[in-house]
Amino acid sequence: MHAAGGFMAIQSALNSMQVEELEEAKRRLNQWEPVSEQPSPMERVVLFRKHSLLGKALRYGEGRFAEAEHQLLTAQGIADRYKSELNFDEDTRDIASNYADTLRELEQLDKTEEYLRLRIQEADLATRSSLKLSLAECLFARGVEAQRLTSEHSALDAARELCAGLQSRTSLLKYERLRVHITLAKTCFVQHDYQGALDLFSISMREMGFFSRTNGFATRALIRSMVHTLNHLDSGKGNEDSALMQVKQQSLDQLASLENLAAPGAMLHWIPGLRKWETYLEREDGGQKGVVTRSRM
Repeated sequence: MHAAGGFMAIQSALNSMQVEELEEAKRRLNQWEPVSEQPSPMERVVLFRKHSLLGKALRYGEGRFAEAEHQLLTAQGIADRYKSELNFDEDTRDIASNYADTLRELEQLDKTEEYLRLRIQEADLATRSSLKLSLAECLFARGVEAQRLTSEHSALDAARELCAGLQSRTSLLKYERLRVHITLAKTCFVQHDYQGALDLFSISMREMGFFSRTNGFATRALIRSMVHTLNHLDSGKGNEDSALMQVKQQSLDQLASLENLAAPGAMLHWIPGLRKWETYLEREDGGQKGVVTRSRM
C-alpha cells in the first residue's frame, strides 16, 4: 500500500509539472520515501521515477543542473542495481535524453557527445530520434564556439545534417519536431542564412501553440529570435523594408503582451539551450537597432 501512495505522488507531481507548478511537484516527490532501507520491488520503481522526475524539475525550472544530474544518476543507479528483477527499459530511454540535455546545459560538451554517440548505437529506432535531437543541440553548441574561435563550420554542418534527417520522419513527437525546428533555425542564423532562420522560427512559433506549458518563456524567446533575424534581413536590404518592419512590429507587440502576463516559476529550461541562445543573441546583436532586451524573469 505504501508504494501505491508513491505512485499517487508521482502522478500528482506530473500534474503539477504540466501547469508549471514545479515547487509543488518537488514538494510532493520529496514527501515520499520507502518504508525501510530495503525497499520492496514496487517501491524501487517509485524511487526510480521519483529521482527521474526530480531531475527534470530541477533542470526545467531554476536550471539547477548539477543537482539535476545527481538525481538522474541516482535514478540510473537504481535501474542498474535492480535490472535483473525489474524492467526499467522504457523509463531509462527517457533518462538518457534528459541526462544528455542536462550535461549540455552544464556545457560539458565533450562528455555529452561521447555519451550520446554510445547510447545512439545501442538504442532502438524510436529512442534514437530523441537522442539524435540532443546530439544535434550539442553539436550546435560546439559549432558556435568553434566558429567564434576559428571560423570552423563542421560541427554546425553536422548539426544541420542531423536535423534535416530528423525533419523528414513522420514518427516524431510534437515536442521532438519543435526541437528539430528550433535547433535548425539557430543553426541557419549563425551560418547567416537569415531567411531560412526566419522561416524555421516561424514554424516553431506555430508549433508552440500545441503546448500550454513554459509560462510563455519559450514563446518569448522565439519571438526575440525572430526580431533579431528580421533586423539582419532588414539591414541586408540597405533600406527599411515595409513588410519586414510590419512583421517586426507585430512581433514586438506580441512580445510585450506576453511579458505583461509573465509570472515567476516558469519552465525556463524546457527547451535545452534556449536560455544560452538568448545570451548569444545579446552578445552578437547588442548594438543593433530594435534589439530586444531579456524579459523579466
